[in-house]
Amino acid sequence: MASGAQRSAAPKRWATWVLVAAAGALPLVVSPATADAYFLPKLVAARVVVITLLVIFGLAAIRGRLRMRRTLLDIPLALVVLSALVSTVFAINRNLAFFGSYGRYEGFLTILLYALLFWVAAQSLEDVHAATLVLRALLAAAFIVSMLSLLQAAFASLVGPGPTETGFAFAGVWRGFGTFGNPNALGAFLAMLLPIAAWEVLSARSLSGRWLAANVLIVLALGLVITFSRSAWIGAGIGVVMVLFVKAPPRLRWATLAAPLVLLLVIAGASRAAPPATSPNVVQAAGARLNTLGSPLETSSGQVRLHLWVDSLPLVASRPIVGYGPDTFGLVYPRFQTGNWAPGAIIDRPHTELLGVAATQGLVGLAA
Repeated sequence: MASGAQRSAAPKRWATWVLVAAAGALPLVVSPATADAYFLPKLVAARVVVITLLVIFGLAAIRGRLRMRRTLLDIPLALVVLSALVSTVFAINRNLAFFGSYGRYEGFLTILLYALLFWVAAQSLEDVHAATLVLRALLAAAFIVSMLSLLQAAFASLVGPGPTETGFAFAGVWRGFGTFGNPNALGAFLAMLLPIAAWEVLSARSLSGRWLAANVLIVLALGLVITFSRSAWIGAGIGVVMVLFVKAPPRLRWATLAAPLVLLLVIAGASRAAPPATSPNVVQAAGARLNTLGSPLETSSGQVRLHLWVDSLPLVASRPIVGYGPDTFGLVYPRFQTGNWAPGAIIDRPHTELLGVAATQGLVGLAA
């Protein structure tokens, strides 16, 4: 007969395996049957995961087997949700603020979902082993998505060169987006996991394990490059440097902090010497993208963003306390738009998080 401790641990084990399955499956979820084939299916799947875990914890609580775990982020996340709720109550369009706009779905309901997803994940992870399983499931999913992204870019290049610079192409090379539907979204996902892949390489205890981890690291790095997302490149670089700093021997630890300086020197050198004309198109495009890091606002996309930021300042000032409500930027921005900065495109965000939060949730949201 199982002991009381074993019975109390059973719900946590169920929750852990649900979370592991979700970590491996959620990044891969797409649905060709819906108009939004990428984000909406993932959002629905995330809701199913949260509801499933809440049911598990609810049953455990009824049977007196639930042990709550607190984290340092509980109060900050609660404040974020509370500020979003206040902004929703006073929103210019409560329905839009609650559910979010079509194609983005970043209303209060989604903000609450993300907070709950973090909370149920924290409650599900019993120990380091459980957390490692979840991270490795994410790495497996990222490997598959990266491979798909590389194939997308390769097959798209066979059809023909892409535009000079758009959300899905740069310097004539198509940007990979995998199962995320957006290169920048995929870039953020891979930037989060690339340092973890580097950690796995450095922590492997066997040669086969190190080769496997190195394979994952290389594929993720290539997938990250083909997104042409500069912010993701920078974020991943900082994360990898931090991993090297922690894993390096004490006598070499501080030397690893010189890596960013070396990287900057490499970028500076790349900006003065374009790749040879004989280089593959993707190499030339990557070199050209690196060149823009020194002056990102001089590119066509940088100029568009600069105009958006300038237009957003009076928007924020017009309702500074609680903002216009979550995900309402696209509804309000046309009132303050001073030019047709992106012909044919719907402008529904200012492309900087601080202005986005200030516009939709005001100073209350920024403080949270």
